[in-house]
Amino acid sequence: MKKKKVLSQPLTKKDFEKAISKLATKKELKKYSTKKDLRDIEQNLKITIAANVSDLETRTNDKAQKYHDDILNKFDKVIGELETIREEQTVGFHQYKELQEQVNGHDKKIKKIEQSIHVV
Repeated sequence: MKKKKVLSQPLTKKDFEKAISKLATKKELKKYSTKKDLRDIEQNLKITIAANVSDLETRTNDKAQKYHDDILNKFDKVIGELETIREEQTVGFHQYKELQEQVNGHDKKIKKIEQSIHVV
């Protein structure tokens, strides 16, 4: 532990002025921020940060909305193609069914003709 210096002599005016000269004056203290200055700076920072966060949220939401729209547009295109394929498949199935009925009809006619000319 550091020992305290014990003054054996009373403080003189010169000693007092020397000690005071090391302290800051009112003029010098004005260079430093006060509590009010710090509160104002803090408030300005809060406002600036809130504005930046809001701007960031807006830009992020805009990008997300654009991405969402792009996905939906591509999805709509795929769904459209799928609907076209299903329609073509339905039409193809009906055409197949009609052709199958024609073939079956031809088979019956051919068998009748073969029976009538005794080819079998």
